[in-house]
Amino acid sequence: MIEHTERLAPGETRILTLSLIARDFHLPARVVWSHTYRGETSPPEQLRPAFRSGLCFTEFATASKLDRPGDPATLSPPAP
Repeated sequence: MIEHTERLAPGETRILTLSLIARDFHLPARVVWSHTYRGETSPPEQLRPAFRSGLCFTEFATASKLDRPGDPATLSPPAP
């Protein structure tokens, strides 16, 4: 299960990127379920929903060099 701020649809394929020490790990996954969890306010006058989703990892990709330090994990659609 992951928490995120973008709505995901069951059946979508996404790439979960985990940034650990000096490497990015790109893990292809299929969204199994996704539900609204709570609302976040940032800034206070704007309400942003937060979601929780379950992923099924389809395969493990090789690690690549860390391009952007900061976020330990990002979720993105696969490259076309």
